[in-house]
Amino acid sequence: MAEQNTAQGRKKIYATVPPQEIFPIVDGNYESNVKGIYVIGDVTGLPLVKVAANHGVALLEKMEAKGAFQSKDHDHLDLVIIGAGPAGLSAALEAKKRNLNYVVLERAKVANTVRSFPPGKMVYSEPRFLENQSGLDTDTDRDKDEFLHMVDHLVQDQGLHIKEDTEVTRVVKKGEQHFIVETADGKPFPTANVVVAVGRQGQPRTLEVPGAELEHKVTYRLHTAEDYHDKDILIVGGGNSAIEAALMLMDKNRVTLSYRGEDFFRAKEDNRAQLNAAIDAGKITVLYQSTLSAINNDTVTLEVDGLPTTRKNDQVIALIGTLPPVDFLLDMGLELDGIWNKKRVLFSIIGLVVGIFIYFGAKYFVLTPEKAGAEGAPWLIPGFSWLFNVVPDYFSNLYGFYYLLYFSLITVFAFYWGFKYKHRIIWKRNITIVLVQWTLWWGIPTGLVVLFGKNPWTPLISRSINAWPLKINAFQVEPIAGPGDPAW
Repeated sequence: MAEQNTAQGRKKIYATVPPQEIFPIVDGNYESNVKGIYVIGDVTGLPLVKVAANHGVALLEKMEAKGAFQSKDHDHLDLVIIGAGPAGLSAALEAKKRNLNYVVLERAKVANTVRSFPPGKMVYSEPRFLENQSGLDTDTDRDKDEFLHMVDHLVQDQGLHIKEDTEVTRVVKKGEQHFIVETADGKPFPTANVVVAVGRQGQPRTLEVPGAELEHKVTYRLHTAEDYHDKDILIVGGGNSAIEAALMLMDKNRVTLSYRGEDFFRAKEDNRAQLNAAIDAGKITVLYQSTLSAINNDTVTLEVDGLPTTRKNDQVIALIGTLPPVDFLLDMGLELDGIWNKKRVLFSIIGLVVGIFIYFGAKYFVLTPEKAGAEGAPWLIPGFSWLFNVVPDYFSNLYGFYYLLYFSLITVFAFYWGFKYKHRIIWKRNITIVLVQWTLWWGIPTGLVVLFGKNPWTPLISRSINAWPLKINAFQVEPIAGPGDPAW
């Protein structure tokens, strides 16, 4: 568990994940734990323009279906949309179609994240297989200028109600379907519903090494390649932004790209191809498995494969991701995945107690009357006999039943999240997990015991099949456990 401070340093939170992996918890209707506050777009953890735009359409459909716009209080807006990125713009288009009383509040300019891109950076139409459902044209790859031209004309033609340079400071819940959205200029916006579509691009992740405070030398955004000429530039990062910055700067500068990994697996195929061509042409130097350890006025120090090296340097551009607006989300009362709260502490304690019971006490309990009174397992837990008309009696021991239940729940949740997000990457990941769990980790070893009375894998892959949170000492049984042995 890592202790982390939020961006403004006002609150101390306890997180179990890095800051970039903190996301609001929403249900299938994009609604947060605070009823009436909905979260869509990049801030939910899916940083793709087309996905964010589709969120806006799906959200308004779900809100209308559940009766979120039935309030007759004319002093309220039907909804306030916070953020004018792809998700917020798409939601605004849908609100206009439904003749809703809405407003979009944007702290900077419409599509501000794209406006901060360097000239020539592409906005890709991905994922390709996903059909665009929004009024925002996301089916075509466009560079920065083309994308902004399309967005600006759309806003003007549709007459969307957007207030730029209007920063939301707080969202206060006043009652059932009654919120006050407060802004920095003091003007409140009473509303029945709030849509949070702020994205995650507000605050970049910063370097935490000596010399990172040198503002004249360290930057976290490439505004334009024209700012650099005949410079020794170190770019830190392994994503698309870092690669694209290196490609833009390589012709007029000496560019080194530092990445802690072994391969740019997160990058788009086109970016990887261009990067490999630049490396082969000697235009970009890539330092794999490297970390920046110090920044000086005219040099930088890195560890490459564990060995320190110093290189001449004029400029450091760190493109290592952005941080979520944790303070802003917490102030609204939203529950965030990856951050401890009282409910999570309570559930963790309950889970720990149950786990201790299963780990140390399960062998003393059985689930069917036939096994009651057997040596080492005298206690019957009633109510489960019917289950063994469906599943083999092999699972009547609490250990075996725990394994069956554990892997069944993995499968249930894998399909739940797959259907919820309807995203090919999530489906691939979840199906892979299910197949590996049900075969290598449990299905094959258990089947071998049931069919042959022993598990011949045990001496070959000792202590590697059933890892935590399963029984980690399962293979210490001598001789090899048979199907009736509770320790198996």
